[in-house]
Amino acid sequence: MAFDWRARAILWLDGGAAFLAGATVLAVRGWLAQLYAFAPALVFFLGAMNLLYASYSGALAVLASRGVPLKRRAIDVLVIANAGWVAVCAGLVAWLWSSASVFGLLHVAFEGAFVGTLALAEARFVRPCAQR
Repeated sequence: MAFDWRARAILWLDGGAAFLAGATVLAVRGWLAQLYAFAPALVFFLGAMNLLYASYSGALAVLASRGVPLKRRAIDVLVIANAGWVAVCAGLVAWLWSSASVFGLLHVAFEGAFVGTLALAEARFVRPCAQR
């Protein structure tokens, strides 16, 4: 089955959002570390992981848009990576609860919720379009 417009749009949203988040976090990491009351290394980690993830999800979006058949395993990796990031975000919120600012906690919680929604959308709409 070919990737329909909805599956391609979800992949582009995933890759684009991860790229935008990663680039923005890295560009203003010093300011965010202070605002969030996070260690600078943690802010760098968050931005770098978003860019790393964007390279994978963005590559899948490009391939799907070019009509290249994607394997189901590639989409499974995407869904599992998103679900894993949800767990990381939840762990960070729990770990930083008493030391981070409300802005930092909200950022990480929102990111976890957003990425979890993407995982569900990819499992429901993108995975069925992939080849076995």
